[in-house]
Amino acid sequence: MRGIIALLIACALGACGPTQEKANAQPAAPAAAFTLPARPAELLGGMAQSAYVAAVRAAAVQDFTTSYGPCEAVSLRPVRFDPYLRMVDPMDPMALGIGPEAAALVWRESIEASGCGRISMRNLIAARQPGTDQPVVAPSVPGASRVSHGVVRSMLMPLAGAAGAVTTCPAGQGEDFLVVDTRITRAPPRTDDWTSPWDEEWTLRMCGQRVLADVAFTPTPATGGYGFVVRNPRGAGP
Repeated sequence: MRGIIALLIACALGACGPTQEKANAQPAAPAAAFTLPARPAELLGGMAQSAYVAAVRAAAVQDFTTSYGPCEAVSLRPVRFDPYLRMVDPMDPMALGIGPEAAALVWRESIEASGCGRISMRNLIAARQPGTDQPVVAPSVPGASRVSHGVVRSMLMPLAGAAGAVTTCPAGQGEDFLVVDTRITRAPPRTDDWTSPWDEEWTLRMCGQRVLADVAFTPTPATGGYGFVVRNPRGAGP
């Protein structure tokens, strides 16, 4: 079961091997004129700011084109920097490529990506483990979702099941599952309110077909977390 969950995480966050669609895609042009404010040295360790910016740019462009297909030019704009995330431990080693140990320093870069008629928020998780001098950067859940990186792992199997219920993979093609975008459809009264329920719409892709699914989140005061229910999956075209 752990292996299946890990595979779904890797696929949903763009870390699977290439499907036929991805294999035929041409590399996207690098984003031009992208920069970030200086990040704290305690986060970057021995990595130069310029190298970190390049890593963030590459991860955001790859995440965008994995979700939407090849694009000749992708423009990026930094939107938000969260130096320390809540509810991210333990980090998933396949998603971050940092091994099974929990990362000592974890943060998020939210980057608005646009190109070829598409625009979406790409949320990148960065982490630096004890004893390493450079962070790694990997995609997390795109869009406006309030869900933490750690909770995503428990959501992917239900989401993949919902997508599979309304899609058909062509003969000979393995299942290809991705989370493409998310948006909040019913917000809590305040952005810092984690005691009220809220709803989101998740855009998924399986075997080249888009699926929309509603996800209802309900806080669980006894544990300090929240539960979720996936509802109403429906096809949304290619």
